[in-house]
Amino acid sequence: MKRLPFLLTLCITSLAGPFLLTISELRANGQAVAVKAVVFETDIEPSAVEPIGNGKFLLVADDKQSDLFIVDAETGAIAGHRLSIAKATSTNPKWEAMAKDGKDYYVLGTKCSCLYRFSLKNEAETDPVKIDVEMVSGPIAVKGEIMGAAARVEGLAVWVNDNKEKELVFGIRDTPGKALLRVARAKISDGELSLLEFFAFCAKKPDGQPVEWHISSLEYVQALDGFLVITSTEDDRTNHFYGNKLWFVSRKNLNTSEPSSCTGTFKDATKLMIEGKVFDSTMKAEGLAIIDDARSRVALVFDNDYKKTRQTAKLAVFTLSDLIEIINQPYSHH
Repeated sequence: MKRLPFLLTLCITSLAGPFLLTISELRANGQAVAVKAVVFETDIEPSAVEPIGNGKFLLVADDKQSDLFIVDAETGAIAGHRLSIAKATSTNPKWEAMAKDGKDYYVLGTKCSCLYRFSLKNEAETDPVKIDVEMVSGPIAVKGEIMGAAARVEGLAVWVNDNKEKELVFGIRDTPGKALLRVARAKISDGELSLLEFFAFCAKKPDGQPVEWHISSLEYVQALDGFLVITSTEDDRTNHFYGNKLWFVSRKNLNTSEPSSCTGTFKDATKLMIEGKVFDSTMKAEGLAIIDDARSRVALVFDNDYKKTRQTAKLAVFTLSDLIEIINQPYSHH
């Protein structure tokens, strides 16, 4: 695993207004770096984020509510009305992951271990009131021995494999936390999905960090031809957070990796992962998305468990070039 001597810096794009906040707390050992973010206008607990249209508005899932929210990417203000996935009959499906593929969105509820696929009407509208859910299919069951009774999905992405087949990629969160972090995949289908092994890596926690890392989000980045992975920390007993970390692995490196005794039937990506510094020890990063391909903007949402910690949720928006600076290694895809 590559350790890089750099400070993680996030450059926020035009975040102005009454919600602007600078997070300044650092870890005592100097490893945690602060980011700038806006406070969400309302007390939601965001678990996933994807762009709407050109990225002026974001679609945000809340793991405590069944509705989805339209959010202004610049201010964090709630825009338009709540969007309902009518076929999600549970009052709280516990949305934990979301992905976008063209006009199709996928949102995953961990209570039922199932996916819903939907699209938005008037997605390109500048008036968010006119945006609504147009089509829904599901629930699509997500199964496989990978999951087990003590595991759930907390990251979702779409990519095209080397056989030109489109797949959904799943970040698996094991409970209790383990040093081995696993990523699975399944061919896109409206029928039952059976998860297959993809890759895994051992994420060693810093000295003094009492809990293991867990995957909270992942995103395939076409411009880099690889996966960005966000890991977070959460002490279920005390509701304390200990920071977040950004990782990257390319398709090229994954193609050269093989399973090992450490990762079992998963490709071992431990030595291939490029890792960043720990950032924001007072917050829990939950969702990551490329929100504007043309300008390469990225959104990151923090769910700080407001009802337990009284810390409001936050949103950071920055550019992909800044993200490349975060991993601090020149990278070009040929």
